[in-house]
Amino acid sequence: MRKWMMFVMAGVIALSVTGCQEKGPSNEPQGERLMLDKEYTNSFDSYKLDLPQDWARVEILEDEEERTTVFIFPSEDPTKQQALMTIIGMSAAEWDAIKAEGKPSLTQFKEIKEHEGSYYILLTPLDQVLEGEELERYEQMVKQVPVIVAGMHF
Repeated sequence: MRKWMMFVMAGVIALSVTGCQEKGPSNEPQGERLMLDKEYTNSFDSYKLDLPQDWARVEILEDEEERTTVFIFPSEDPTKQQALMTIIGMSAAEWDAIKAEGKPSLTQFKEIKEHEGSYYILLTPLDQVLEGEELERYEQMVKQVPVIVAGMHF
């Protein structure tokens, strides 16, 4: 049992050291090791997100009428638009109505934060249009989403 724990500890230390030296997208879940590079401020709800360095080329599309912000993966192929995440702002009544419907698609929605009567919801994409190396990069970036949205502030 003791040898097993030593191997686990050695593995954790090795991953920590190599993870800190990487300059490109990480090959492991990011957790607290995200190298934050820029702060995004939503233009209509004024929430802020700290985005990692490898999100520098992510296209951000805001729709004020729908209170929706979509973060698009920077594909080399302009015909392939793949959302990394979508954040939707809504009232408590709207969020309660969505939860009450209980549709299977509700599993796509995750409450991020409540602020001054508004709820901010993370919508995860179901469809996948990327492949190969871009799909691998996309999957690494998606692993960063929980840390990014957990840091939402106003």
